Amino acid sequence: MSAIVYVSLLLSVGLFQESSGSCVRDGVDYGGADTWNLMAYSFDECSKVCKAARFCKAITYRPSDRRCWLKYRKGGDHGPSLGAGLMSANMDCNQKSDQSCAKHNVDYGGADLGHRTANTFDQCEQFCRDTERCVSITYQASSKSCWLKHRKSGHRGPTNRHSLTSLNMECPRSGPQSSKCAHQNIDFWGADLTHLVTDKNNVGKCEGFCREEPRCASFTYMSATGNCWLKYQQYGARGPSHANGLISMNMNCSK
Repeated sequence: MSAIVYVSLLLSVGLFQESSGSCVRDGVDYGGADTWNLMAYSFDECSKVCKAARFCKAITYRPSDRRCWLKYRKGGDHGPSLGAGLMSANMDCNQKSDQSCAKHNVDYGGADLGHRTANTFDQCEQFCRDTERCVSITYQASSKSCWLKHRKSGHRGPTNRHSLTSLNMECPRSGPQSSKCAHQNIDFWGADLTHLVTDKNNVGKCEGFCREEPRCASFTYMSATGNCWLKYQQYGARGPSHANGLISMNMNCSK
């Protein structure tokens, strides 16, 4: 039995529910993770076949020759990329958008799922939310470069990098706690994850970077310069010591 006849039979016995147009990504390819490819008369028909298939989570469809690819992973194996003449969709799509914790002139280095072109920062965010393993992004507007990441804040944590914007898909729910937990004129020396320069006289900015980095247990901040050191250990490597102009804090401030 040909694939196109099989599809027609499935349609005739009513095994499908209507597809949702809100999940359609026009001009986008979900590369890899193919379970099967077949001919389908329309994008909706391709989508309905996927919904009836046991392990199908996404599709890519090419209207020019009615080719339909069924995928076992959301966003395909490599995540979305621009693809002229293609249409893609996850069967369970993420329409959320939250850029409240976007970090400008910051790079989330490493932990890349891959690089691709995205026309806007919004599209790069959407590519990540459409990809099964993606939890953060870094984007460069001048080159339209979009890096998808499988680890929050990348592999190396946040660092300063002009012209880059980075975002974790899950922004912190709680606000800064520095007003009640910070130790004035105290240094937590050593155990550094990364160093970056943030806003001057705003310890909450440094705290925010630590709160979004899963490995960050504490930080030290210099108000006069905005220098921010993220630490993987409570109190740093040597414990607290006196240092004028520094502010230090454990993320679990009960300790």
